[in-house]
Amino acid sequence: MVHGDVFRPPRHAMFLSVFVGSGSQIIFMVFVTLDIFMLSADFSVPEYLILQRNAEDFEMPWRAVESALLA
Repeated sequence: MVHGDVFRPPRHAMFLSVFVGSGSQIIFMVFVTLDIFMLSADFSVPEYLILQRNAEDFEMPWRAVESALLA
């Protein structure tokens, strides 16, 4: 009967509590680690490297045209 099974304690209550506690801790720590990584990824690249890379991306097509005309 389902009515009697709802209020019955689990057979291995200690294992259940260990698995639920460990699993929730692992999931929480994975999310915290990913959150810290994503926040630090924004600040890990210096701004001058980003500006330099953007400038090189802008100049690259012009250099290709220039080298084709001079060749």
